[in-house]
This record gives sequence, C-alpha cells and structure tokens, in this order.
Amino acid sequence: MNDNDRIDWHIAFIQALKLDFEAYSGILDIYDNVHLTAEPLKIDAVIIKKLQDGVIHKNIAAIFRTDNIVEYKNPEVYLSIPDFEKTLAYTHLYASLNKMNITDLSLSIIVTKEPRQIEKYLKSAYGQELEKSADGIYLVKGFSFPLQILMSGGLPAQENLFLNGLRPNLNAAHIENLLKTGKEFDIVKLRPYLEVICRANYKVVEEIRKMSSKTFDEWLVEIGLEATAEAIGEARGEARGEAIGEARGKAIGKAIGKASVV
Repeated sequence: MNDNDRIDWHIAFIQALKLDFEAYSGILDIYDNVHLTAEPLKIDAVIIKKLQDGVIHKNIAAIFRTDNIVEYKNPEVYLSIPDFEKTLAYTHLYASLNKMNITDLSLSIIVTKEPRQIEKYLKSAYGQELEKSADGIYLVKGFSFPLQILMSGGLPAQENLFLNGLRPNLNAAHIENLLKTGKEFDIVKLRPYLEVICRANYKVVEEIRKMSSKTFDEWLVEIGLEATAEAIGEARGEARGEAIGEARGKAIGKAIGKASVV
C-alpha cells in the first residue's frame, strides 16, 4: 500500500480535472489519452470548449481557447527540459493534424515538484520568465499560444480542491475536506480519484479510518461514499478510456468505447 510506484496517478488526474470542472460540463468536454497519430504519441488530456461564448469562472481556465491541452507530471516526476520541449512539439503537432490555428490552442502543464530547471531553461533558451499570476499559476509569455505551468499543491483548495489534493503527504484535515466535499459529487466519478489519494496517503487515511473502527469499505459506507462493485468498475473503465478518431472535425472526433468525457 506504500509503494507509490504502483499508484496510477493519471486516473486520479483525469478525475480531478472532471471534478474541478464539474460545473462546466455543458461548456467543456474532457478527453483522456488523446492519440496524435497511429504511433504511440498521446496527450494526457484535451479540454474542448463546446460553447465559444460560454464563460468559465475558474482560475486555471483564464488562458483557455477552443482546444486546451493539459499535460500532467505525477508527484514522483520532475518536469525535465526534454519533457517540456516534447510537450511544446505535441501542441504544434496537434494543431497541424487538426488543421487549427495555433492561437486557438492553450497549453497547461500540471506539476507537483517545483519546475526550477524549466525556469532557468526558459530564461536561457527563450529569454522568457515564469510569471506568477495567481496562487499556483505561472504564465510563460512569448509563445504563439497561451502557456501556463500549474503547481497543483499551490492552487487554492477552495477553488481547485481535487487538483490541489492530487499528491501524497496530505494532512488529515485536507483528506477529511476531500471526503466531506466529495459527498456532493457522483460516487462513480469520485471513487477512482479517492482510491488513488487514499493509497498515496495511506497512513493518514488509516488514522482517520481507525477512529471509526471500520474496514475501508465499511468506512466508505459510513461517510456516504459507498458504491457498488459494478459502478466502481465502470468508473475505472471510463477513467482509462481513450479518445480516438479524427481529432475533431471541429470536435476531437469520436471517442472509442467509453471515452472519458465529462
């Protein structure tokens, strides 16, 4: 349970995006593991704005355009210079394959560890600096499309509760807040996220659970986050779904099976 190398952070990341943007499901579609070509080139997530005149009152969506690429680095990984350049290249490739103007895209890179190497690289290679625009949000200006680096742990929990909690070393108060707020959401969407967070913060979760003297599943029932095995399986399957097809036709194409769409 303490082996973080086996934690599937990507599933929790996708669910965190969906949960934090739950109020805007009528405006945004979120696609998971978007393949760029027949080769194994894929983007972690793409958020497509379905209603161009729709207003999104979210701090991390201030730079959003029509199609918004989101890349995620899990808590065990630093954002390296090759990773950064690859992400820039994928953004240009996405625009080319979809015959889009690059200015109709935005790029968000979500990290847990401080991107100090990238901060130095931006200055030396591009003459640009990371500019803090809000808590946890750093803008990179000078590119042909809007670009931001998001420090998940630095995002305000009151606005980005699920993305902010996407890390180990959470304290009991934060986890209890996740559980309390989570009751407002569909358990099918919430359970895969909670499973990852609980595994990554196992010791703290166990301390909270032991206070109730319940098994983990009994404890979930007690706090109102129970779900049937079938529903949990469907949620996991949806979280792993892959969007394919013609990457738009002015949408991202059709998703195969249960593509991960909000």
